[in-house]
Amino acid sequence: MKRRIIIALLLLSASIGFGALTERAALARRAVPGPVVTNLNNGAITLASQQTFVDVPCGQQVGQGGDSNTTYRLQPCTYPFIYIAGTNVVVEGNGALIAPGDGAPTIFGGNVTLRDLRISGGPQQGGLRLASGNVTLERVVISGNTSADSLFGGGITSVENLQSLTLIDSAISDNVAPHGGGMRVRANQHSPQIIRIVRSTISNNRSGSTGGGLYVIGDSNVDGSATIEIVSSTISGNVADTYGGGVQTDGYTAVSVTDSTITANRAGFGGGGIHDNGRGFNVRRSIIAGNTPGGCFSDFLIDYGYNVVTADCVSVAPAQPTTRVVASNGALLGPLADNGGPTQTHLPLAGSPALDLIPSGSAGCTAGAIDQRGISRPQASGCDCGSVEKEVTDSTPPTITPSVVGTLGANGWYTSDVSINWSVVDDESPISAQTGCASSAVSSDTAGITFTCSATSDGGTSTQSVTIKRDATNPNVTFASRTAANGNGWNNTNVVVNWQCSDATAGVVSASVSQTLTGEGANQSATGTCADRAGNAASNTRTGINIDKTVPTLAPVVSPNPLPLNGTGTVTSNAADALSGLASASCGPLNTSSIGGKTVTCTASDRAGNSASASASYQVGYAFTGFFAPVVNAPALNSVGGGTSVSIKFGLGGNQGLNILAANFPASRPINCATLAPLGGYQPTSPSGRSGLQYDATTNRYNYTWKTEKAWAGTCRQFSLTLFDGATYSANFQFK
Repeated sequence: MKRRIIIALLLLSASIGFGALTERAALARRAVPGPVVTNLNNGAITLASQQTFVDVPCGQQVGQGGDSNTTYRLQPCTYPFIYIAGTNVVVEGNGALIAPGDGAPTIFGGNVTLRDLRISGGPQQGGLRLASGNVTLERVVISGNTSADSLFGGGITSVENLQSLTLIDSAISDNVAPHGGGMRVRANQHSPQIIRIVRSTISNNRSGSTGGGLYVIGDSNVDGSATIEIVSSTISGNVADTYGGGVQTDGYTAVSVTDSTITANRAGFGGGGIHDNGRGFNVRRSIIAGNTPGGCFSDFLIDYGYNVVTADCVSVAPAQPTTRVVASNGALLGPLADNGGPTQTHLPLAGSPALDLIPSGSAGCTAGAIDQRGISRPQASGCDCGSVEKEVTDSTPPTITPSVVGTLGANGWYTSDVSINWSVVDDESPISAQTGCASSAVSSDTAGITFTCSATSDGGTSTQSVTIKRDATNPNVTFASRTAANGNGWNNTNVVVNWQCSDATAGVVSASVSQTLTGEGANQSATGTCADRAGNAASNTRTGINIDKTVPTLAPVVSPNPLPLNGTGTVTSNAADALSGLASASCGPLNTSSIGGKTVTCTASDRAGNSASASASYQVGYAFTGFFAPVVNAPALNSVGGGTSVSIKFGLGGNQGLNILAANFPASRPINCATLAPLGGYQPTSPSGRSGLQYDATTNRYNYTWKTEKAWAGTCRQFSLTLFDGATYSANFQFK
């Protein structure tokens, strides 16, 4: 009682000029007119209602502990920290930014409400730590925070003693943590937790492990230790490096998803949308699609109907008849964007299965129902499932889409029967009239026939036309000419074959076509193909084309070779042609009238008109008839005495004159008596007496008397004649 009197006196003295209040008390006093002041504590004014209002200057910490029954009023500026330890505490942010340092802003106590503020830039323990009590976040943005500690979430961390957390019209985005990029919730058997996410968005958060958007850990021994209610909210674009891109639950955690959208989330291993190791998900009127890989991993997901989900979300419990099971991208949603309201959302696109899925008047689609943005439901004949109700204001006419079925050829021409059907759609108002939109068919060739569909709705009238060109008939192809063959039916050059083309409807691509055959071969064929502008084609083939460009081969041979002087022989052309065959082959005459080398030429032609010539060389020589007795021809050894004269007799087919020997011949050289191998070079011989080479017309023989030397006794020598025609003839001798 004494203390109250002292405080009252101080207040009274201040009011009449005895001293000055602190700056904080003065600010508070200016901000709170009206109610009777009963207490002043460290510059804060306590009202008769027991709620203290504190205006916090920019740059100061918000809350100091022992904050019960206090409303902190912030300015639209930056504050370093929030520390609330009390009950019945309200923080009116008025657009303020909380930029924490190393520690996370922390709330202890019960019944704490934060409104209209942003928490961003927490570098170590995330954005906000909730330690106990019942906490409500209204229009709060928690973004761009980081947790390096696995026990802290990137945006919000809820520890075991928290009783409840309610997010209303709030956003948790772009936060990073090892577990629970957006939010990490930990419950135990002594303090069950209820997390309510209402008309809020959890987006683009990242976890280095599990729970990109939301990670909830319930007690594994107590059923119902954690309850998560997601209502009219969006969970989008969150990433977990392992499991649960959007939501990860462990332990006894029960989750209900109502009128919400979970999309575009991604996980490294599984459960791109949700990964449930808890007590299951109850899903009503919601979208779970477009997540990677897969939308759901849960053994206890229960479909309560009017959902749009991927097949893996209803792989354990069957889908309700009112639920639409779609491919991953089958929900047809627009990007996460500002579509009105305090948080970003995904707007259903035209044709989305979510549109008007829920019948008007059924649960969740009655008067007073609203979507995440606060837009009333329904906007059309039924309500849209998911967090967003697409507003209907018809300012556009119907969309008319022709469906043309047929074989499309080239240049817009069809080459088969064609059917034309029309899709007339207006998602905003009913179709009031349409003309020319019935199914049609084209079954005959035409250069062009036009079909027109017109339709009218509240948004106006639209018209769509389609022109069908049909040509299902092949063009005409007619043989025109080819390079003429010779009388044997062969060509020895390239053959060009020409055709003419025509078409009655689409017209031909080219009025004529050609094919040139360049290769050799018998009975070849050439094909000409004419195409029309619709893509039809027809062909004509010409056969029996023979081409031989190769001249015959010749290998002439003269026999015998050499030929005897004034003798006769034969020459053979050995001509051949492998393809068209020989037409003719001939050779010139042989000339044996003189000694020496000669040539003879042969010529051949094939049936294609190719011709070639080749020459053969031959020799004309003396008709040597061998050595006569007493000399025995080689290789035998003739035994004679050294120093004796030997009569060498031989014939040349008659008298050829005495000028028949080559220079330095006859000659002799030493040889090995056993092997007959030469032991030295030739040495000219000496005739016996003065007589040399002689001819005996009686015997038609030549005679040469060889004078041997006594010194040759016991050796062997070879006597050789080399004639003027170049031929050499020898006899072997052994001297005694």
